[in-house]
Amino acid sequence: MCQEKNINRAKLTRGKFKAFLSIRYKGVVAEKIKTAFKTLFSTPIEYEFYCDLMERLLNPLEKNRIFRIAHSLYDFDDDGRIDELDAYCFYTCFESENSE
Repeated sequence: MCQEKNINRAKLTRGKFKAFLSIRYKGVVAEKIKTAFKTLFSTPIEYEFYCDLMERLLNPLEKNRIFRIAHSLYDFDDDGRIDELDAYCFYTCFESENSE
């Protein structure tokens, strides 16, 4: 994601994060993830800090935080609930990747 071979010099910037998301996730999904993590990238962050942050985020004691982030990512129309329209938007984002 940060495109640096030497881990000691690896820094992740907002631009690199955005580029990675636009390749990995298309359209609205990438925008939602960027919005959820926008405060993280006020300055370039080091690889170790990123790993620590993800470890804290995925801590089983932080389930509510993970649910809030996931809910905000899947709530495409920002109406506070996930409904059929949100599910349709999610599936259309990945439609080109999976032809089945």
